[in-house]
Amino acid sequence: MRILLCGGAGYIGAHTYVELVARGHRVHIADNFSNSSPRVLGRLERITGQPPVCHTLDLRDRAAIHALFDTHAYDAVVHFAALKSVGESCERPLDYFENNIGGTIHLLQAMRDAGVRRLVFSSSATVYGDPERVPIHEEAPLRVTNPYGRTKLVMEELIGDLCRADPDFQVVNLRYF
Repeated sequence: MRILLCGGAGYIGAHTYVELVARGHRVHIADNFSNSSPRVLGRLERITGQPPVCHTLDLRDRAAIHALFDTHAYDAVVHFAALKSVGESCERPLDYFENNIGGTIHLLQAMRDAGVRRLVFSSSATVYGDPERVPIHEEAPLRVTNPYGRTKLVMEELIGDLCRADPDFQVVNLRYF
């Protein structure tokens, strides 16, 4: 498959890149390097034996993300791109709302317009807030306690709304710690 890996230079994204390439997928990374470093690309090349294709862009840049889909064909998107610090989100909630929710909306619009209907979305167990028990079951109540978790829940909900409006979208939400 041809996969766009958003946030592919981050910790989880880089590990996912290695696994996808090992399975024979053609992977492009899209990253703005706000939570990562371009040095990761050299490490990925050493591990996989091939230089990664990387597009330096910010998902909040609607024109840039649409241009990427206009010039490259993808079968699926893996979306790890987000600001991720709970503490920082409490200090800068508007930045988190703009980046995480706004960027996701632009990504989904570009996917829709390009006819790409497969998405793996990196959510978070923070959508459960302070759980009543652990391990947390998927059906546990959702009750966020910070802006970061709220962005992840809103992103899940807007993806769900999109899937109800367009049943051709196939989405997996991952909620991990």
